[in-house]
Amino acid sequence: YLQIDYRKSTDYSLFKNVKTITRLQLSQGCKHRCKFCTIPKIIIENNLEEIGQQIDSFKDLDFKLIYIDDKTFGQASNYTLLMPSYEKIIEYNPNFKGFIIQTTAIQVAKLSKEIDLRDLHIFAIEIGVESYNDSILSSLRKPASEKSIRRAVEICKLYDINIIYNIIVGLPEETKETYLRTLNFIVETKPYGLNIFNLAIYKNTELSKELNIVDPIESELRKRYNSI
Repeated sequence: YLQIDYRKSTDYSLFKNVKTITRLQLSQGCKHRCKFCTIPKIIIENNLEEIGQQIDSFKDLDFKLIYIDDKTFGQASNYTLLMPSYEKIIEYNPNFKGFIIQTTAIQVAKLSKEIDLRDLHIFAIEIGVESYNDSILSSLRKPASEKSIRRAVEICKLYDINIIYNIIVGLPEETKETYLRTLNFIVETKPYGLNIFNLAIYKNTELSKELNIVDPIESELRKRYNSI
C-alpha cells in the first residue's frame, strides 16, 4: 500500500543507550522433533548482509553480551560467522564479553569436534536439559541423554564456558523421585544459571495430541456450530 519494498532488517534507534542483552539471529528453525515444540523443522539461514545489518543496528545500545537467536546453535552452517561478528562488534564496543548460545547437549559435543570453541567467543551455553531422566527425555524425543548432558557439562568446563540449564516443570511421567534426580544433578554440577519453565502445551504439537488437550474456545465454537 505504501509502495515500500520490504527488506529484512532491525532498527533499535528508539532504544539508544538502553542497557540490554541484545539478540542476533543467524538462522531460523530446528531439525529436532521434540514433542512439545512448535519450531519449524527446516533451517533457514540469514545471509551475510542480513547478519551484518543486525550487528550495525546494535551500535547505539548499551550491552556486554549478545544472545544468539538460533534455536539449536550449530545446525546452520553459518555458525562460524560468530568469529568475524565478534571482531566487528568489539571495534565499536570494547566492553563486549561474548555470545550466549542455546543448543543441545549432543550439539555441544559435535561443535567441540569441529572447531575450537574458544574461537567462537562464547560466554555461556544454554542447554535444554528439561529433565535429567533418560526415560522422560526419550519419551519426549529429546536429542539428549543423561550421558550426553554430562559430556556437555565437561566440555563447557574444559573451555571455561558458563553453562545455563533450561528445566521444564510439569512434564508427563515426572514424579517426586525424577524431580529429585534433576535437582541433585543441578546441585552437583553447579550451573552458571537456570531457566525454569512451566510446561506449556501448544496447539497441534505431538504432546497436545497425546494428552488429548482440547482448546476450550475451539471446543465451544464447535458445539455451537453443531447445534445450528
